[in-house]
Amino acid sequence: MTKKYFSLKFWAMIIALFTSFTGCGKEEDEPTGGGNESSYTVKFVANGGVTAPADQTVDKGAKATEPAAMTNPNHEDFNGWYATADFSGNPYDFNAAVNANLTLYAKWGYKIGDITPAGGKVFYVKSGATYPAWKYLEAAPAESKIDEWAKGYFDDNGNPDDADLSATYYIIEGAKGTAIGTGQANTAAIVATVLPLPAAADTEKWDFPVANYCATYSGGGKTDWFLPSKDELNALYQSKVYPASAERKWYWTSSQHDDPNRNDNVWAQDFGTNDAGFQSESAKQSAWGTNGGYVRPVRAFFCNH
Repeated sequence: MTKKYFSLKFWAMIIALFTSFTGCGKEEDEPTGGGNESSYTVKFVANGGVTAPADQTVDKGAKATEPAAMTNPNHEDFNGWYATADFSGNPYDFNAAVNANLTLYAKWGYKIGDITPAGGKVFYVKSGATYPAWKYLEAAPAESKIDEWAKGYFDDNGNPDDADLSATYYIIEGAKGTAIGTGQANTAAIVATVLPLPAAADTEKWDFPVANYCATYSGGGKTDWFLPSKDELNALYQSKVYPASAERKWYWTSSQHDDPNRNDNVWAQDFGTNDAGFQSESAKQSAWGTNGGYVRPVRAFFCNH
């Protein structure tokens, strides 16, 4: 019987074939992210910001450097970097250690529920708005209780004249708007009304405390707050950015009732959970008691810079 011997070249070919089928010895086939990386890449998606930050190479466990401030051609406010493209969760914390590749997304502008630099919460976003027209409506973080939309005083002694309702029947022509976008003009017309009105034999001075409260409110250092219109107040209710009340809770609007037979009324809305945002007319000198006479200033803006 003849013995066969194989050359070293033959055995090398056999080993190479075995290796190609099993993947043994191929360093490039090892899974990525196996824990041996010494650095990671942090990418920045500027979403229209100028100038877009360059990628950063960050040592494992070190911190990324927060990019320099950008500008936005659309005049939107910059509201942080987020690790999610839909901006869910909180803004990225640049004090956090980097232990994986990371993409951060620039957030511009606001969504409903966001807190603005003025301290209020955004409750309405106007579709298709362009600068410098307003795009957002925000509501102040605090409310106030003012029982009477209009209040009368005698000039001679300054005492309230709640029994005489003559001035409440006076319609302020510039304050009948109900649509979204009319509250600011309504408020301006109310506070600009020249009084006393020539409606009573004994000259009276009239005050509009609800509108005046909103017009002089300066939350967040802003001075452009106003009393919301009927539809603006309803948008605030529908947004649920502030919790509804378990009890009946009526809020004033700047919208007078445009009916000659009911011109002593203005629109109000119940923010109680039981009435589901019911809107109704209310007398300007209504004695609300504990369930009404509330006011929350709002403001319209595009950007805060």
